[in-house]
Formats: sequence, structure tokens, C-alpha cells
Amino acid sequence: MATLNITISAPMKDFVDREIGSGRFKDASAYVQRLIAEAMESQEIDFSETEIERIDQLLLESTDSFDRGEAVPVRPGEFEEMANRMVAEHQEKQAS
Repeated sequence: MATLNITISAPMKDFVDREIGSGRFKDASAYVQRLIAEAMESQEIDFSETEIERIDQLLLESTDSFDRGEAVPVRPGEFEEMANRMVAEHQEKQAS
């Protein structure tokens, strides 16, 4: 493992301390490692403009249906499954 020293403002330090205090992270290193891992993952998924427009359209349709009172309960894990399917579709397109 490598070591990285950073300087942050007092409010940022307080925020990190609250995240650690909540039990979500064991220490500041774990918190920063998680942020970096998420940033790395987001860069690996490079959606095309068409895919981004499709996602945006789906989100708008979802919001509209909610406004019309047509929303249905979401079962646990449903959003993660949808996201995984979209990533898989994207990766299949990239491979071909």
C-alpha cells in the first residue's frame, strides 16, 4: 500500500469524521479509498451521447409518471439491477 497525505478544510474534516462516526467507514483512509474507487469506476463507464439521452429520457418519464400519480413501489435491489443491465448493454455495444 502507498501513503497519500492530503490537507482539507475543517468543515471537510468534520464531514469525514461524521461519516466515520456513522459506522459507514472504519477510518478516513477507508472513506477516501471508497471515493477514489467510485471515481475510477465512473470513468470506466463511458456512455455515448445516445445512451445518456436514453437514460435522461427514462428519468424524465419516471418523474412524469410520479407526478401523474402512476408511480409503483420499487422492490429492494431493483435500481441496482437496472443499472447493472444498462452497464452490461453498454459494454456489449463497446465490444462489438
